[in-house]
Amino acid sequence: MKTRAILRWGVRLCTLLGIAGSLAIMGANYFSSANEHRHFKIDGGSMRPTLAVGEVITVRTTESPQVGDVITFLRDGKTTTHRVMRQWESVTPSGKSHTLYITRGDANTHDDPWVVIDDQVIGTVMPTPFYTLAAVKLAEHPTVLALLFLPLLLSLFITELNTVWTLVKGTDDEECPERESNPQDVAIRGV
Repeated sequence: MKTRAILRWGVRLCTLLGIAGSLAIMGANYFSSANEHRHFKIDGGSMRPTLAVGEVITVRTTESPQVGDVITFLRDGKTTTHRVMRQWESVTPSGKSHTLYITRGDANTHDDPWVVIDDQVIGTVMPTPFYTLAAVKLAEHPTVLALLFLPLLLSLFITELNTVWTLVKGTDDEECPERESNPQDVAIRGV
């Protein structure tokens, strides 16, 4: 009887751990993919020491950049992340107003040779939440991700093993002697 109780508690614990791991992954995924934020991985060294190569950044797409902000923008189909050095307003011949930016990487000594138009700006870099960093680390290591689901799978395996064991072994319940003599299969004493 003790073995069954331990087995039941083991199954419950494994199930709870599996569910908790699943919820953690889903929660991190939900919060890291909110509409007003996007995430990018730095692949160049032009923003050292502020941003390291391989670092994951969070870009707020709803915020207007100011001088001194670090922004991510599209340049020739690729994303670039640099600091805003100057900005000004300009009006096109058709009358549309744009904000223009001069940018520079923190590791560079000169401003970038291009002008960034507000239509090219993806957003302003902000601190990356810990749960996003955790989700990225989990995604980079599939073994760790698999280990989060292992308790849930283990609980399912133990439950099935217990079911098979019960079927093979039979029940431990004491048979009621009146059953054999009772034609309606109803026990006279408690079941």
